Amino acid sequence: MAQLRAALLQSVTQADIREIGQGLVKLAKNGDMPAIKMLLSYTVGAPTQAIATDTTAVDAMEAANRLHTAEQIAQLNLGFREY
Repeated sequence: MAQLRAALLQSVTQADIREIGQGLVKLAKNGDMPAIKMLLSYTVGAPTQAIATDTTAVDAMEAANRLHTAEQIAQLNLGFREY
């Protein structure tokens, strides 16, 4: 199998790859979904999961939801102003 792969690699030039890539871009621009997916997966890569940078408010709300009384919530001193 390795010999077959090596033979195939030796038969492809940079110009061949460039031409194939340009064809892929044309297909993607024309709305070909498989071409779009392939182009993006090889150029941009898979999307990364968004990272929450400030979870303080979410953590505070989750803690408040676990509490049962207004007194317990007030003891958290979440920094909210009374109106």
